[in-house]
Amino acid sequence: MVVLAATAAVVAIALLGTRAVASGIDPWSRFWGITFFAVLIWPIAIWLTGRLAGRTAQVGLALAAVALSVAQQLGAGSLPIPLVQSWYASLSQPGDAVRRELSLPDPATPAWQRAWDRAAAAAIAICTERPAPEDAGVVVELSGSRVTPLARLRRLGRDADAGWYLLPLTRAEADAQRPLVVELRRERAGGEPVRVCGGQTDPARPGWAGSQRRRAAGAWSDSDLADVAVPLIDGRPAPSRYY
Repeated sequence: MVVLAATAAVVAIALLGTRAVASGIDPWSRFWGITFFAVLIWPIAIWLTGRLAGRTAQVGLALAAVALSVAQQLGAGSLPIPLVQSWYASLSQPGDAVRRELSLPDPATPAWQRAWDRAAAAAIAICTERPAPEDAGVVVELSGSRVTPLARLRRLGRDADAGWYLLPLTRAEADAQRPLVVELRRERAGGEPVRVCGGQTDPARPGWAGSQRRRAAGAWSDSDLADVAVPLIDGRPAPSRYY
């Protein structure tokens, strides 16, 4: 009876907790997670406690389980979990562009040389929310020299979802300039925006610099990189950058 009563109480508390979650949060993920442990883990622990330590210890553990469930629903001991937000920069008109400086090891570094010796191939991965149509005229420029239409590159991922374009990279290109600069820009008008996955960099993170955005004929800027303002976490931008 103690086992069943404690289990029922914990499930009931979790059920009541679904009515007190913050707006926009799915209440049932937490409910089913709590129910999993309440049904499969807690009964075994409470039953074993009764067999090994007696009824008093069993009742004490059952009451502790109920009390901890109440505290959990009230937020005691919980960890703040940031909401997931899709961050992107839209290339909508000619001149819109994003670029990223890639810090690479010194060409003479032994580990860098060994990596190239082992590698079958190397590429720069560029994330977009959807495949880029060729008539949008989005190109990738590598360190101010090689220019490649984005739509002609191999893409990993489903057509209706985010995926990665792969820009092949040779060792000569990788070692020609430090840092390596990758620029993605739109050269034609009309058609749907091409959304590049990315977001705001974190100034408190080592090596944060290097992401910039340009809107039409404007100047390059390292602020307001995402279309939608990036929410702060503990007063700081969430760490992310253009891929």
